[in-house]
Amino acid sequence: MSVRTPGKAAAAYRAGANLAPERAVGHRTWEDFLAETVNQCPSGGVPPVVA
Repeated sequence: MSVRTPGKAAAAYRAGANLAPERAVGHRTWEDFLAETVNQCPSGGVPPVVA
């Protein structure tokens, strides 16, 4: 179920204003990050969330 958040800030967020592709730093992909994270987990599964 999608919930549409009203307001200018929510519209800017939906438009991607929180992203900075011209300022991308590093070369690691999301897939690389997940592979490293799962491989470091002792159980071989998803690591625990640290809050």
